[in-house]
Amino acid sequence: MPAEAGPAPLAGTYKLGGFYDSGRIRGRSRPGNEAGNGGFYLVAEQELWHPGGNGGRTMALFGRVGLAPDDRNLVTFYFDTGFNFQGVLPGRADDTLGLIFSHTQLSDALVAGGGAEEVVELTYRLALSDTFFCSQICNSSFIPAPGSLPRPPSWPDCA
Repeated sequence: MPAEAGPAPLAGTYKLGGFYDSGRIRGRSRPGNEAGNGGFYLVAEQELWHPGGNGGRTMALFGRVGLAPDDRNLVTFYFDTGFNFQGVLPGRADDTLGLIFSHTQLSDALVAGGGAEEVVELTYRLALSDTFFCSQICNSSFIPAPGSLPRPPSWPDCA
């Protein structure tokens, strides 16, 4: 008698990487050419839940982080995280609901006063067929001015 299969394991993907350009680049904060440019990144996606016997329904958490030198890159730090829930509605196994938060830090050396942008995004991807999808995205940006309190969020923009 064959052994009974247990629940499918929760899938996950993790990537650590970097980049380096050995060529000389024009330094934006100082006159002259700078040697090289590089940075690092981490990407992670982990399935948190899927009900037994229903592979079409899953919830997954994801996150990404990126770092690059302040004196030669406009974006010096990037972070986002969120979740995707596939099959949130009964009978719609290929539809996906997602909620995302991102933070982008701008270079103090290249942008007067530096600054950052934060975005919260809610998205729904409607599967119309195996190859055709329709997606609705609503987002709200929080962009603090250098040296001041963050401005109040605007009404969400939906496209």
